[in-house]
Amino acid sequence: MITGFGLSRALRDFEPDVVHCSDILNPMTLLACHYKERFGYRLFLGSVTGVFGNTSFRRFVATLYMRLSMKYLRDHADGFFATSEGSRVWLFNFIRVGRRVVGIVPLGADLQLFKPDSESRGLIRNQLGLSDEDVLLIMTGKFTPAKDVHVLISSLAELPKFTRFRTKLILVGS
Repeated sequence: MITGFGLSRALRDFEPDVVHCSDILNPMTLLACHYKERFGYRLFLGSVTGVFGNTSFRRFVATLYMRLSMKYLRDHADGFFATSEGSRVWLFNFIRVGRRVVGIVPLGADLQLFKPDSESRGLIRNQLGLSDEDVLLIMTGKFTPAKDVHVLISSLAELPKFTRFRTKLILVGS
């Protein structure tokens, strides 16, 4: 993980042609804007959800941050992207990117890289103590209150009994 203090050093060492910041709400994005001219890269900024958090204080702080920084972000970005139409609309409305094109890059996976492998599946299920009849659910990501992980967990109790006892959940993330 690169901190604000290490970003300049990383940019100097890697000499990137393009920097892609996927979280426009992260203060590191402002640093990427700041260093753009010095290191001569193209900068693309994105929005995954446009969600600030589930408390009014977090929404207030995020809104204040964006109001103070949106012109700076617009002036330094070579382009913007969103992962869905909803985040694209958020960029238009909140960041006010105007007529600038906001491309949509949907979340997904490379199907050539991530393809079924029955041997690996069997080994991993064996390590986890799962049978072929067990249903395995995996949730990955950053666990924040806005993600409503408790809804997923409580919904497992609503499954029919014969399915519920065969369903396993793994949460991976922070």
